[in-house]
Amino acid sequence: MATNDSTNLGQDADRASHRFSADRPIQSTAEDLLGRAPFAQALAQAIRGWRGNDSLVIALYGPWGSGKSSIKNMALESLRDDPGDATTPVIVEFNPWEWSGQHRLMEAFFEEIGVRLEEEGGSKIKQLARLWRHWSRRTIAIIKTTPFLSALMHWGLSKIGLSDLPIGAIFCRKSLAELKTEMRKSLAGLDRCILVVLDDIDRLTPEEIRLLFQLVKANADFPKMIYLLLFQRDIVERSLDPEAISGSEFLEKIVQVGFDIPQIERTRLKNLLLDKLEALIHETDSFARFDRDRFRTLFSWGLWPYFSTLRDVYRFLNTLSFQFARFVTPQGFEANPVDLIALEVLRLFEPEVYKQIPYAKSALLKMPDVEERPMLDRGEERRRRLEELIASAKNKISTQNILAELFPTARRAFSPIPDHTPDYPDWYRELRICHSDVFDRYFLLRIPERDIPQWEIDRLASLAGDRNALVTEFHGYMDRGQLDVLLDRWNTYRPAIDPHALVPFTTALLDIADDVLPQHEHGEIWKPTAWNVFNVIAYYLQQVQDHDQQVQILREAFPQTQAVWFPISLIDELETSARNPNGGIRLVDRDFAELKRLCIDKIDAAARDAKLSFPPRIFYILKWQEWSASPEQVREWVEQFIQPKEGLLAFLNACIIPSLTANRDRVREEWRMGLQAVEQIIPLDRLEQRIRQLDGGELSEVEQRIVHTFLEALEDRRHAPPAEETNEASPGTTG
Repeated sequence: MATNDSTNLGQDADRASHRFSADRPIQSTAEDLLGRAPFAQALAQAIRGWRGNDSLVIALYGPWGSGKSSIKNMALESLRDDPGDATTPVIVEFNPWEWSGQHRLMEAFFEEIGVRLEEEGGSKIKQLARLWRHWSRRTIAIIKTTPFLSALMHWGLSKIGLSDLPIGAIFCRKSLAELKTEMRKSLAGLDRCILVVLDDIDRLTPEEIRLLFQLVKANADFPKMIYLLLFQRDIVERSLDPEAISGSEFLEKIVQVGFDIPQIERTRLKNLLLDKLEALIHETDSFARFDRDRFRTLFSWGLWPYFSTLRDVYRFLNTLSFQFARFVTPQGFEANPVDLIALEVLRLFEPEVYKQIPYAKSALLKMPDVEERPMLDRGEERRRRLEELIASAKNKISTQNILAELFPTARRAFSPIPDHTPDYPDWYRELRICHSDVFDRYFLLRIPERDIPQWEIDRLASLAGDRNALVTEFHGYMDRGQLDVLLDRWNTYRPAIDPHALVPFTTALLDIADDVLPQHEHGEIWKPTAWNVFNVIAYYLQQVQDHDQQVQILREAFPQTQAVWFPISLIDELETSARNPNGGIRLVDRDFAELKRLCIDKIDAAARDAKLSFPPRIFYILKWQEWSASPEQVREWVEQFIQPKEGLLAFLNACIIPSLTANRDRVREEWRMGLQAVEQIIPLDRLEQRIRQLDGGELSEVEQRIVHTFLEALEDRRHAPPAEETNEASPGTTG
């Protein structure tokens, strides 16, 4: 049960009771969690004590979901506790909502009472059952055949005798008045009353509501007949308004005793909701991701105002159970339970807001560390979009508080209070909806096809000590086009790895790295995958506090790896990171000198064995030349490599500097040639001579563009004044 802290979820709730159940009422006082049993028992006592010669009509008023049916069930349970007691009535339960159409409703009303009377023992009850059959047939026949149905229903069947109608002797020769007299005598002679319970009246159509109340009115002057009617009063009064008098006055003429359902204590309702949430969280193994402090804030300021009735609680729990089930996997819970709870509140109680959220992704997910200041003020545009989202809410304050908690980067649009939010990578580890890579999964029936669940990352991390197994796994992701997603998620989630496994783990990453280096083929400008490989390696190096251990990991990995070119990028980036005293990379100049020598030895060996392919960027050739003890050997290798047409085009492609330019209509890719980098490797005139020997008719469209880019850059340089000569940068590094 919930503790005194109203937002501290209870521990002892029944974990399965709410799973996909209907929002049906409780059946007994043993299930009463809201303290309404005493009222139900008092109602039962009032029914037992009725001794009048006329009928009694009791009404229980309350809105939908307030617990009318639950109180009715507990009252009937109390009445049935002692069936031998003479004060226990014969109970007839009739739910008119189960019958559609006025004639079917009318027939069912009489039929249900007749069947229940026939089930009871005793000669008096049996005789009454036979009379009731005659009475019901005659009444139904009159209503169906007379052309004056509306007048008949208004004045009541008790005011009209059989002699006034053309069907006087269809079922028996007694008049309606005579039948009614016999009915009264038979009922008066009973030892017990008859209780007719009519539930869900407010769910009927207005015409059916009027018919039902006329049926009660027509049978309301029989002795020992008690009617218990359950409905929402304003709905029924509106339906009765077409009568000659107002609906409320008409109701007062029929209902003799009316009770408003007792208000549920808000504390009890809250504890019930929290207990059931606690059960669901434990049942779905989502507790590890459940942030109590965050939930406490969200519940108090955003969620709780939406729950007014027991129906609200159970409708929410039922649909939430389905939503939670979507994210349960054998390996763990693949969503943030706090976010899922908040989203389901919006979906159920603020549907107009909820359905807009997927389309407001860009406005809600502004990155915390990116300031966009284009020509138009996007901040104002974003604020306007979020205000439109709030405008459709029924409870604007609660909706605003929920969205501000779900989407911290949008909080400043809702409130001037400064953000105090965790780092962006933490949002992915917690599977928060505010992370751009997680957002979409909350609006799909399953995790997006290209996404990687966290349990899969944990599984791969467990293989860190097995280089060959990891390489096989990585290649599988590469073949499926998911390696970039995997490494991006890995960089964000950052699972723990045994320090003793860092050498095979690092070697496995290097093994695949040459395959993901940025290329410039068919319009591809850069690849984030190579940058992610660097970030993963750098992160785990930073976790190693000892300088010697950091060096030793790379010292062992470099000679073992199959990669040739990527280690250059890794050394170059690590050297930059090491200049930051707080960066965590503890390598010094002598370490980098050793690593560079290991790297160059591997490249030289591949070149001697004719196993060296040309790198995707000229940057790698420049670094090879810079770090090599024999730079002339590098230039000789390039000269030899570009002799075939394919080698020449690969060299030129590696010298392309791509960029994007945007205008109002489209984004366009532009190419430049890094001539300064080129001439460090080979004289430009010699390269031009080799290019002009190519047969343009044998070149593809992309190859023709590569050649044209070089010749155009060369021509521009020749005609440009020295002061205006372009200072080209070397084409990119890691990417």
